[in-house]
Amino acid sequence: MYFYLNLFFIYAISGYLFETITMSLMHKQYNSSVLYGPWTIVYGMAIIIMIIIFLLVKRLKLSESKEKIVYFFTITIVLTILEGLSGFIIEKTRHVVYWNYDNLPLHIGHYMAVEISTLWGLLSLASMYFIIPRIKEKINRIPKIITNIILFLFIIDMVISFML
Repeated sequence: MYFYLNLFFIYAISGYLFETITMSLMHKQYNSSVLYGPWTIVYGMAIIIMIIIFLLVKRLKLSESKEKIVYFFTITIVLTILEGLSGFIIEKTRHVVYWNYDNLPLHIGHYMAVEISTLWGLLSLASMYFIIPRIKEKINRIPKIITNIILFLFIIDMVISFML
């Protein structure tokens, strides 16, 4: 359980930092989170979904190359839906648009684009087949007290963010 919580927070915080730094370099003010803290929930949710899809695809017992192809297409579609739903829900509940892909040639509405979806699929492959296997032991060594503190702060942030 702690492994998955730690992955959730690592990806949520990394996603927040990635988007904040990218937008700062583009000289745009940007907030990728519906919370006050330095985490973007959709990235945390994405890693959990990535793991579930990965385990389901593993059950198919395909060759490694076929497994990667099935995983890539499945996770690309699922994460595209997650991104589209997230953008829609944020706009309807928070009355703000955090991202808009209308300027991309292969956009699907405001919140989805084939170009971005392909990137998510490739990053998912890299995460599941390269990054996570290499950092798994380090993640398992994160003290539970650290995870509990971060979880406590996250819950407080959620309560405050959604009450205001």
